[in-house]
Amino acid sequence: MLFQELEKRNFVMNRRLGSSLAMIAGAINVAGFMEFGYYCANMTGNASALALNLQKGALQEGLRALELGGSFVLGAVIMHHFGQYRSQAALARKVRL
Repeated sequence: MLFQELEKRNFVMNRRLGSSLAMIAGAINVAGFMEFGYYCANMTGNASALALNLQKGALQEGLRALELGGSFVLGAVIMHHFGQYRSQAALARKVRL
């Protein structure tokens, strides 16, 4: 995805890249909160874009912002799931000792 530039890129490639980066941001946000108790990323820009585009009637642009928000949430859910698994495995090791 990152090796294509300018006219070699298309909408699908850009959407995949944006969704992938949003998932990574969600995962990093959960990891930061679980480790330090603070959220280290936010999606306020995409939430604002969603609201403004829907209010203007620009449904397609609003859905793009919603897709990024959904990818962010999906990344957060995945990271939270694996974080819980890691915590449970660590607890199980301590109990066995």
